[in-house]
Amino acid sequence: MSDAPTKKRGAQWANSYEAQLSDSDLLWLHTALLSRTPSDKAIRAKMPPWKSGPRTGQPVSFGTLSNIRARLEAEESYRDAEQAAVALVKERQEREPGISEAELEEYGQRVFTEITIHRQDLKGFVKLRSARNKAKLDQAKLALSQQAEARQREALALEQDRFRRDTCALFLKWAEDQRAKDIAQGSGTNAEKIDALGQLMFGGDWKTA
Repeated sequence: MSDAPTKKRGAQWANSYEAQLSDSDLLWLHTALLSRTPSDKAIRAKMPPWKSGPRTGQPVSFGTLSNIRARLEAEESYRDAEQAAVALVKERQEREPGISEAELEEYGQRVFTEITIHRQDLKGFVKLRSARNKAKLDQAKLALSQQAEARQREALALEQDRFRRDTCALFLKWAEDQRAKDIAQGSGTNAEKIDALGQLMFGGDWKTA
């Protein structure tokens, strides 16, 4: 038996006949449609008319009842297939304690696919394929993002290493330069000495604050 669905399925649900029903009427309707008892004629006679919209006051049509039943049966078939797949996965896990999570997941998806195809549950099969494709796409996006971050970290590390090496080489160069010694030992304020050494070390790249 289908549980009474929550009335939060977007605009399409909000404008539907089911959205206008009370929880008790909705549960009765779903139960009757799935059990096919009573007849659709009796169900139509029992259900309240449309409460709003262009069909206000009109009884629910046989076409609407048929569409609701088709959706409920597809959802029920999907849940049954899902439960069967979960049970088979658990059985295999008990038979093969060392099996990996990835192998179990793949096995469960394969079992579910075979069940839905066998039952000709096209909606369930399409839903499964869409979910799997989305999961694969999300994994690919994550992998690309991680690769990009890794490349950025590598480039930054190389740049930092190059800067340190260049700085050390430059230090050795100006430390041996008599002009640097003269600046360090000469007169002038500390700020003036720093500026003079900066110009000596970095040339045109040095900018006085």
